[in-house]
Amino acid sequence: MRKLFFVYVLGFFASRMSFGATMDVGGEVNVFTKISSKPSAKRGQVAFVLPSTLLNVDATLDGQNSVFIELQLSSERDNFNQKLPADLAKVFYQWISEGQEVFFRYGLFRNFINENDSEIYNYDFFDELKMASRRFKYLPDADLGIEVHYLFSDFLSIGMGISNGEENKKEESGNQKDNYLVLDYNDSVFNLGIMYMDGSYDDYEKPFNLKERWIMKLGWNFGFLKMGLEALRTQDAAIGVSQYHRAEGWDSTAFPEQVISGEGGSLWLKFEVGEDKSLLFKGDFFDPNLSQKEDEIKSYQAFFEITKDARSGFLGYSFTSYGQNHSKYSPEKEFAFVGVRQLF
Repeated sequence: MRKLFFVYVLGFFASRMSFGATMDVGGEVNVFTKISSKPSAKRGQVAFVLPSTLLNVDATLDGQNSVFIELQLSSERDNFNQKLPADLAKVFYQWISEGQEVFFRYGLFRNFINENDSEIYNYDFFDELKMASRRFKYLPDADLGIEVHYLFSDFLSIGMGISNGEENKKEESGNQKDNYLVLDYNDSVFNLGIMYMDGSYDDYEKPFNLKERWIMKLGWNFGFLKMGLEALRTQDAAIGVSQYHRAEGWDSTAFPEQVISGEGGSLWLKFEVGEDKSLLFKGDFFDPNLSQKEDEIKSYQAFFEITKDARSGFLGYSFTSYGQNHSKYSPEKEFAFVGVRQLF
């Protein structure tokens, strides 16, 4: 079935090309080596990983209509058939008005505030390097839905969307949806993004199924120095935090049928060292349940990057600590990493 789907997609685009459509094919391959330091039983453990391998097709059908498809190739074998799976990461139809002030997306996509943030801070391929909202899985990498954006100017826009809320994890089976509103300002020096999302979990009864997010993103570009901040405030059904693997393993068993509040965020600084070298420092903090003490996550990353054309090399370090009431995990996770990122 999967092979037939790919044949159909390629055939569709080949037929459209003859009617004046243009198609760009690209992607990226990331290959990394991690050297773990803690816990002590894994001290010195070396692991080769493929954190992200993407293949995308961007087909412009005419001046206003386009289709985007992105496949994500997993480096982890499926336990059932022992094959390396390929999943649809994004697939959506996009329409742009003639004056390019209205954008409309329909399908499987990443919401606008995350899409824009990924263009400014382009390190989505490594979990520990993502912003807090996505690292701790309070916003999905993609979800099925519909989104409309209106540009007031080259810098200021507002948008709204509706999505399934299942975060592309399973087939939609309930009535609950996620609704969100986004305000975004972005010029060459400063950017500000604010997002409010309101939703509910299908699997739990009211009033213990709330899902709510407030997210603010700030960024500055001073030439040799770039910096950014994300602040995150959440309300969730406690069991939903565990079921959707949020907050890196936080244990919800002590809070049945409760709605809990969490807050945290990320801060990053990037120093340009010459034309092709940079240093990046990033910190994350998140408290998944403000009513409980000592369950926080604190994390720090630092790495050196060398970029030439479409290739980047990395050498870095990551340290994460978990409060004693956070989960069954080791209280610390620490590793060094070296890797290559190749765009094509």
